[in-house]
Amino acid sequence: MNGDREEITTTYRLELPPLFEDESRRKALEEALEDMKGAPRTSYSSHLLSGHLVSTCGHSRYGAARADHGDHVYRCSNQATVAEGHTCKQIPGEETEEVVWGKVSELLTDPDAIMGLVDEWLGSTPERAESYRARLKEIDEKLNKLRNTRRKKIAMLVTSLVEDDEEDQKLIDELKEEIASKEKGLREEQERIIEWLEEVEHKEERADSMRALVERVGVNVQDLGRPDKKRILELLQVRVDIVGESVSGRAGGSKDPMLEWHRENGVKIPLTVSDEQWGRIESILAGGRKSKPEDRVCFEMLLEKLREFKGWHDYDRDERMGGKGWGFFYRLGRRWFMAGMYAAALEGMGPYEGVSAPDGYTLPPMKIYGAIDLDVPTEDEMKSEACGLTAPTRGITSDGAERIAA
Repeated sequence: MNGDREEITTTYRLELPPLFEDESRRKALEEALEDMKGAPRTSYSSHLLSGHLVSTCGHSRYGAARADHGDHVYRCSNQATVAEGHTCKQIPGEETEEVVWGKVSELLTDPDAIMGLVDEWLGSTPERAESYRARLKEIDEKLNKLRNTRRKKIAMLVTSLVEDDEEDQKLIDELKEEIASKEKGLREEQERIIEWLEEVEHKEERADSMRALVERVGVNVQDLGRPDKKRILELLQVRVDIVGESVSGRAGGSKDPMLEWHRENGVKIPLTVSDEQWGRIESILAGGRKSKPEDRVCFEMLLEKLREFKGWHDYDRDERMGGKGWGFFYRLGRRWFMAGMYAAALEGMGPYEGVSAPDGYTLPPMKIYGAIDLDVPTEDEMKSEACGLTAPTRGITSDGAERIAA
């Protein structure tokens, strides 16, 4: 500030060389960074719903490819184990994406409906923006008037006062402080209004983007590629809350080779393994080596996994097998199956009480929210929904559990 309490600003301009002379290198870097987003085990952008799915525990889900099954699933990012109370099951990727995108595309293919929702979401935002701009103009005029008035008042006061008089100098200082205080109040208000204006302008920009999107996409939403679909989900800020549990089994047959083997051969999955039955099959599963204490535990866990259609990751650090990682359980189970030891063990157990391999699957109940929803749930509300479905919110919604027909 100078002596008249005017703000002094000095600007320095530095010429910097471009980061990339070659435009293709810049685009390649942007694509690489996009692929590195978010997901701990796989590319964020390679799976449609990574970053949009939220488990009942409140953690996000990410897509993970299963090369041995030729498909992908969505897993919870919560690293807690079953022993620590984490029970989120993985869900099939293709079916989940089909349901979510189906709900989004329904809205996109009804331009009048989504335009109405956009207008309702926008509400009085345009009028608020205009009022903010008008007030900013008023403040600028008042600040200019204050600056001109300050110079005139001080000049008039100086000419009427006795030079070097302390009381007169004090009066000048008080006048300067009074005007500076008014300027400060106006500038603080100006900063607040600028912040509010930026918020409503951002909302207007999102509304314009959504309108342009609807006009561009029209009825061709099903022909869009995965990158375009993902951009639409991000633009609409789609969030999918899983609010319940799935029902075991998969429609149309499972790609799990062990479940397929059970179905094709009509072999039931044992419910329990008695001490007498274990005594008959222990050596079979040992495969020529000395039997280990975790063999029986892992065999019973494997039967449980098949009956309940759980994923291998659901058994990560399970205390029943000494806290070992899921990879240990996976390798042991696959070895038993691929070497024929699993089939031989079931034959050696007979007769036994068992159940057929699951032949139907219901996705967990989900609620789908978008940027134009009028009522976005709080964290507490989301947790309460895990105990039972609430009424759908307005905007993009899902009507509970989606049944995948066999």
